Amino acid sequence: MSKKGIDVSYCQRGLNWASVKSSGYEFAMIRAGNDPDNRFDTEFDNHVAQAIKYDIPFGVYWFMLANTPEQARLEASWCLQKFEKYKNKIRLPIYYDMEVQSTLKSAAVSEIADAFRGVIAAAGYSTGLYCSTGWITKIKQDVIDKFDSVWIAEWGNKCTYKGSYDIWQNGRTPTFGGKAADEDIMVRDIIENRQYMRDLQPIREGIELIRKTSERLEKLLSEGK
Repeated sequence: MSKKGIDVSYCQRGLNWASVKSSGYEFAMIRAGNDPDNRFDTEFDNHVAQAIKYDIPFGVYWFMLANTPEQARLEASWCLQKFEKYKNKIRLPIYYDMEVQSTLKSAAVSEIADAFRGVIAAAGYSTGLYCSTGWITKIKQDVIDKFDSVWIAEWGNKCTYKGSYDIWQNGRTPTFGGKAADEDIMVRDIIENRQYMRDLQPIREGIELIRKTSERLEKLLSEGK
């Protein structure tokens, strides 16, 4: 069964989160940054606090301004820096919002997307890609496939994107306490998937401990100790 959610940024300052909850919205995507003049979204911490208060699962998105893979990696590091203190609260992926830099060619866009994804994935988080149905055609399929989730934007009564996606931004703008927010439909429940991935962390840590212990034992045996 699909779930309704919203995505928010500094534009939704003063949003009535109690109304979001009571209206049946079940998740939120919160913008961490990026602006040319202000690296981090000024309302990020407020939105996160409210989402936590009303027990609304949330993910994070970062607005792309990068022109090169190196700049994308820097953006990813900024993104990680911004949400680090909430890392145990995030239950949805970290999405790269790609909707500008329209003059870039497909190869460059694909490299930029993969560079951002790589840094987020290396830090242990699920990765997501946000694009419109037109923009996503700029990205090579093998790069799209590396992302854990796709959040697609197509305003209208239905999504015509033929690829796999988890969330659809449909262009509707419900209001909560007089503030409008974009509506999103989660067509495949990835909240539980994110929780499952996080629950696997102790297992991963245990495997890593076993590997390191085994390496130490092999070294001691080779030294005849």
